[in-house]
This record gives sequence, structure tokens and C-alpha cells, in this order.
Amino acid sequence: MEKKHRILVIDDHVELVKITREMLEDEGFEVAIANDGTQGIATAREFQPDIILCDLNLPGEINGYGVAQALREDL
Repeated sequence: MEKKHRILVIDDHVELVKITREMLEDEGFEVAIANDGTQGIATAREFQPDIILCDLNLPGEINGYGVAQALREDL
């Protein structure tokens, strides 16, 4: 049996995230979502995704660039 890829979608547009999640799950991916940078970092650390789709212009303290920098430091 083929391994399902795990994808994390980080975006503050709730409807876009919902649609993206449904499309990816329909294709057989395991999907987690987050709606801001802080939540995205925490979810990535727990979920351990193979792929992250992240909005660069996230509102709040941590934008998409901050998410990428924080997760790179984990490597």
C-alpha cells in the first residue's frame, strides 16, 4: 500500500483552506490546516507534513516567511 503524503495548508482565508483541504483529501492526501503563522508552526511540528502550502502574507505576528524560517531552524 502506498504511503499517503501529509500536506499542511496554512492560510487565513477560511473558505480557500476548506476547498483546498477537500480537493486534496479527495485525491487521497492526509491534510491538516492552520489559519495563522503561530498555529501553522505548531501544527507543522505536531503533524510532520511532507508538504506545506503557506500563504506568505499571513496576518499577525508571524507571516509566511516567519513560518518558513522557524521550520527551517527545526531541521
